[in-house]
Amino acid sequence: MRKVYRAYFLKEPPTEKTVESFGTVDVEFASIRHDNVERICKNLLELQRELSARSIESIVKAIDEVASAWLRNELIEEASSALENVTGYSKQVIELSLRNTFERLRSDHLWQMMTEEIRDPSVLDGWKELPSGKRVIAIGPRLTLHILAGNIPSLGISSVVCALLTKSCSLVKVSSDEPILTPMFVSSLNEVDEFLASCCAVVTWKGGDETIESVAFKHADVVVAYGSMETIMSIRNRLPPTKRFIAHGHKISIGVVDSHCELSEAADKVATDVAMFDQQGCMSPHIVFVIGEREDAKEFVAALSKSLEGVSQKLTAGRFVKERAATIHSYRMVYTMAGEDVIPADGSVDWTVVLLSQPLHSSLFLNHMMCPPRTVFVRNTKTIKGLKEEVELFRDFLSSAGCIVCERCEKELVDTLATIGVSRICELGRMQLPSSWWHHDGRFNIADFLTWTEIETSFKAR
Repeated sequence: MRKVYRAYFLKEPPTEKTVESFGTVDVEFASIRHDNVERICKNLLELQRELSARSIESIVKAIDEVASAWLRNELIEEASSALENVTGYSKQVIELSLRNTFERLRSDHLWQMMTEEIRDPSVLDGWKELPSGKRVIAIGPRLTLHILAGNIPSLGISSVVCALLTKSCSLVKVSSDEPILTPMFVSSLNEVDEFLASCCAVVTWKGGDETIESVAFKHADVVVAYGSMETIMSIRNRLPPTKRFIAHGHKISIGVVDSHCELSEAADKVATDVAMFDQQGCMSPHIVFVIGEREDAKEFVAALSKSLEGVSQKLTAGRFVKERAATIHSYRMVYTMAGEDVIPADGSVDWTVVLLSQPLHSSLFLNHMMCPPRTVFVRNTKTIKGLKEEVELFRDFLSSAGCIVCERCEKELVDTLATIGVSRICELGRMQLPSSWWHHDGRFNIADFLTWTEIETSFKAR
């Protein structure tokens, strides 16, 4: 019997539903209209009054219990199998990502993140006196609207958790490309803390539906959105100026390899980063810079081709790669005709490496900025200064930099990457597995949600 997964979590069951099939998985969608969203928002705003009285300790405890339940493997196993059908990503990749996500939802990681961002998390529960004598309190949004993309499944979980930690209710619009993980997470929260789960409503509707979204925008204090630059601009243009907007648009990441390091080791690490989510996430390396001579870059390309072939046997290419076969062949032809060295996988579209001979400002790379899956560009630069000059061309789109460098140039490299807009620097091989509560796009996790109220020392009760 085929299992049916819900693409929604609602306090009251929907009256109208539809079912769609994704491989061997059936997904049930709630049919949502603007009047449904109006009712959902008003209900969440009522619940937030009670949520604001909950202690931050009790909220962290509930989230930790949910994370513990997922890390016992049964839920991760079930979700990974279902998501493999829905998203087309390989089960191994999804399991790695989910384990990384739920590890950082354990209480010690949550307390550490909150302490780093707001120093004293108890300021979420009441007034706290500062050394200056002022008293402050941190207030979260009454309602947060989350508009999710479908490329990386676990984004919705982190976003909802951040809202709960600020005592905000959540209306979540999941993507039709990946509609089941966030409802599964909230359902598991419901098993631990029914009230906290009731403070989250998860639904979906056609993106850009102005009738529905105008209602959601009206009620939400904060809107968090993930998606293409077109999606982000559309939301920004329609959102009232008084609303706080936390946008995560299209980004690309880079790799940096010092030719004085072991190139075969670097190639293995890059191949792993490329294979995770078939290079569709903003933390996927799209271009790798080899600091050295052209011959060093050629040696790295040879090693990378071998590594990509090997990793494709362990982290198999998902359905999405096969579906983009025509696009991949087109890219290969375009770059070959442009005189670049193109190394394709033998007899398949599982991976492609392009060794760029031209500086980025005169190459085709800047015309695309969105590579087909498992397609890696390699470019050599003799100095870190040369790297800076090339990467600055797309600084507005930079996310992470995965690096393997010798000690001699570490400081110059990290200083340079920070000044050109990179928000995260990590070891190659870890690009798709960020450390606990990293600053996504250089933003805070919960601090961006909060509004601070302070009582000045001049104020005295009469």
